[in-house]
Order: sequence, then C-alpha cells, then structure tokens
Amino acid sequence: MTKQERELLQRILQSRQFANAESLRKILMLLCRYKDRALKEYEIAVEALGRGTDFDPKTDPIVRVSIAAIRERLESWFASEGAREPLRLVIPKGRYQAEFQRCDARESLPRPVPRALRRFWEPYLSGDRRVVILISELLFFRDDRGNYVRNIFVNDRSGAADWLRELLPASDTAVFRPSYHFMSAGEVHCLLSLLHLFAEFGVVTEPRNARFASWQDLQEANVILIGSSRVNRFVAPMLQEECFRVEERAVVNYCPRPGELRWYAGVRSFEGQLERLTEYALITRRPGIVPGTCTTILSGNHGRVMEAAGAFLTAEDRVQTMLEFMGLSSVGPFPERAQILLQVEMVDFDEEVVSVSPIAFRVSDCVAGASC
Repeated sequence: MTKQERELLQRILQSRQFANAESLRKILMLLCRYKDRALKEYEIAVEALGRGTDFDPKTDPIVRVSIAAIRERLESWFASEGAREPLRLVIPKGRYQAEFQRCDARESLPRPVPRALRRFWEPYLSGDRRVVILISELLFFRDDRGNYVRNIFVNDRSGAADWLRELLPASDTAVFRPSYHFMSAGEVHCLLSLLHLFAEFGVVTEPRNARFASWQDLQEANVILIGSSRVNRFVAPMLQEECFRVEERAVVNYCPRPGELRWYAGVRSFEGQLERLTEYALITRRPGIVPGTCTTILSGNHGRVMEAAGAFLTAEDRVQTMLEFMGLSSVGPFPERAQILLQVEMVDFDEEVVSVSPIAFRVSDCVAGASC
C-alpha cells in the first residue's frame, strides 16, 4: 500500500463504523494487505478470523456475512466523515479484493452537514440544558480467590441470597460478596459513540452511574438512558406508559399493529456451522421529568444491542434511514414522543453486530392499551 492508502485505512479503522468491530477490522486489513489479488473465503477465514484448517465455506458463511457488513460500513463512512477523501476504499461485488479508487473531485467538496443527526439530537445541542448520560453497572459476586459469579436476572443485592444458595454449597455462599465494578462491553461502546458524537458538536456531557443518581438529579437535564430494565432502574418507569417496553426476556408490544409481533425475544439459529443471534434494541424519545426537558432511552436485553443502537444513532446515513422508515419529512423537529424498534443481527461466538435495521415505530402520545 502507498502512504496515502495506509493513512486512509487507519482513519477508517478508527472510525465509529469499525472501532469496535474487531473481526471486520481484521478482514479489512487483510484485504488491504493483499490488495493486488482477490482472496479466497478459506484464506480470509483462516488468516483473519482464526478458523481452523478444516474450514468449509459451504457450511460456514462467516466470510460472506462479514464482507457484506464491511461494504455497508464503508458506504456509511464515505457518506459522512469520509466524504471529502481523495481516495475511496471499496470491495467490489463478486470478489474479495480491496480497491483504492481515486476521486479527485471529492477534495473540493464541503463536508456534508449532518442534517439527520442534528434533527434527531437537536434538544441536546441547544446548550440550554445539561446533557446527562446514565450508565449502569452489573452486579457480580466475588470471593477472596478472585472467582466471580453472575446471574443476568439478579441485579438487586437483596434478592441474591436464594440464588446463591441454589448455585453454591452452603459453606461457600458466605464468602461471596457483591461487586459493582463492571459494565457491559456493549454499553461501553454505546457510551463511546455518544461521547464522540457530542464532542463533534461541541456539547459537554455528564456520564453518570445510574446506581448513584436520583430523580432529583435529572430534573433539569436532558437525559440519555443506556441499559436494560434489569440493570438500569430508571428505564422501566420511563417506559411504563409506552407501547413498546423492554421487559425481562423480551421487548413487549402492548399495542400491536397488523403484521407486528406481541413479543420480540432473542432467537439463536445456525446457518450451516455459523451461529447467528437476532436481538432487538428499543429507542424511545419522550418528554423529560419537567417541561422543556427531553429523555432518550437506548435499551434492550443484550449488551450488544446497546452498542448497535449507539452506532446507529450516531451515523448520519443510518439516522436518515430511520427518519425515512418512520415517514417523517426532511424538515421540522423530531417528534417529542416516539419509539423505534431495531432488529440487530449478530454472528459467531463473539456475537459481532453485522446488521441493524428498523422494523417498527410509533410516533404519538399513545399509551399502552390505547388505539395507537
């Protein structure tokens, strides 16, 4: 690669589209390293993904799925941050080969104004209110030997005694103590995406731990909640009158429309030898605690869906896709009250996100049980 090509690749790898997608980064780096020839699925699987020498692309489509995700993320980056790049990196359909294409005319183009992003996040960009991002810590139990145990459905210390007695011999339960020192990796990536976005807009944010926050703390702020209703105690009360709610094992639709499901629960399946997981992220925009404030909730029952939602809501092309899906015109403020359900597709043992798409929405002031 030339110096210009290497520098472009580094900017792409460090972008929001690729920073947290380790296997996609490895594949893209491999394709660029051997850009003078098309690679085989077998080569990519073994060299970039660590598959064994018995890898069979007929029964494991991991490479095809990953390449499709890489193409989509490259398009997203060149439609936003990379719009002025004099080179464009593409993977042509039909072959696994990186191509650097010169686009001299792009050097004189102004960087696109992030209209969709500004429209969605406008209440947080005015500077009139503090922006508080509420994150959550997971409850683990640890002993003096460095062993940690966790149950995803047990996040309240007061309810853990019975679970520990079922899990451990009676003599061991006393030595396990609560430990709140960990966050979901997906929530961390979501937080980083949001911090990056607001920094680009010049907005100062206040990340806060939901375990130590109170409703009084949030009254005068524009708030973003990240997490499931199991671990972030502010999520369930904020969703209790909405049509879609994140409950313990599924996103529940309390006012389904024709063609919609009542329950959106995670599903694992196999495509040949490739493990796939379908999960759901719920984005909710609603008025805040006091008039004039705004609350946005990014929730779901899997850490990776928060990562997916954060990446989705900080990419200009993805937010524009969401607005079009919701049938909203290109002008005017985003609705004060709305919900968007995202379907998140993940693959392989590390459950890497490869696809995110909106599948249902509400734009209304309806509550559960109403005609909405």
